[in-house]
Amino acid sequence: MLRFYNLWERCAYLKRICVIILIHSVLCMAIIALMLYFGEPFIASLLPLPWADIVTALVIIIMCAPFLWALMRLGSHSDDVITQGERMPQTFTENLTQREQQ
Repeated sequence: MLRFYNLWERCAYLKRICVIILIHSVLCMAIIALMLYFGEPFIASLLPLPWADIVTALVIIIMCAPFLWALMRLGSHSDDVITQGERMPQTFTENLTQREQQ
């Protein structure tokens, strides 16, 4: 469950999430398009047809994996929100206690 300080922080958080989703999605689509346009004919010239498609798909998955991983971890350990329980980053709690002391 996420709790926000005010509406502006919620809007800023949603905007940041949308921008990150857009950037990672465009990068994955670009990788897929480039691999299908350039990589697949090259791999098809080296391997027979069923194996060339399988290798192309594996290369695409491997190249997109960091962006897909980033999309899955999106929002966790964010400094804009306060989370409950053990999922709260230790650095955020330290910052929060420093703010309370000031």
